[in-house]
Amino acid sequence: MWAYYAVLISVLTTAIVSLKTEDKLLIEEYPDRVIFRTRLCQPISSDVLQSILGSDYDHTRMASTLDHAKQLTRRRRRSLLPAKAADPPRTDGTGSEGDAAGENWFLRRLQHRAASEQLSPPWECKMAYRTRQNGIGMFPQFIVDGQCLTKKCFYDLYQCDPVKYSMKILKKDVNRCNPMPVFSNSTVYEERWTIVTQHVTVACNCVSSYRHRSPLHRNMVRKGG
Repeated sequence: MWAYYAVLISVLTTAIVSLKTEDKLLIEEYPDRVIFRTRLCQPISSDVLQSILGSDYDHTRMASTLDHAKQLTRRRRRSLLPAKAADPPRTDGTGSEGDAAGENWFLRRLQHRAASEQLSPPWECKMAYRTRQNGIGMFPQFIVDGQCLTKKCFYDLYQCDPVKYSMKILKKDVNRCNPMPVFSNSTVYEERWTIVTQHVTVACNCVSSYRHRSPLHRNMVRKGG
């Protein structure tokens, strides 16, 4: 009796191992459809995925590696820095005392103007860029996203409203895969990816808080309620 159970367990174990090592695809057949499980499908390279997106692949905001994403983020951050003021003109030490005094006054005016230009106007909303990583099974893995650092603007009378931009990215279908065209008797399957939409912040606008109120509240304001 014990020998029988030992043989049965051995057969079942062999069958399970065979399923894990020899089967290249898990197929679920239904009356109206056939589902191919993709955990055993061949992966698709990043170059092919990028070609699937085509013109929707934004080279200025998308990256497959963390290092490349950080480079793109640093470029975006540098674009937020104010332009440097031109170096003030230098004198050669010649000329009258009155000319030197006039040149010193002119240099002070230039320095004061450069310092004042560094200050952000009251209607400007501060923003920053960061590297954001997408979840597993998403392409690209990294994108450059913006965020509003200030909530209020124009002496706290207005609000900073993020401007969203729609981007097309790819998401792997974990339940299906696609057959590959091959010239052989055995069918080869690869991962299936679908296009989805993702939103990123590209700017922060200073807008009236009236826009952020609900339609009911806006109607009450119009009616004087």
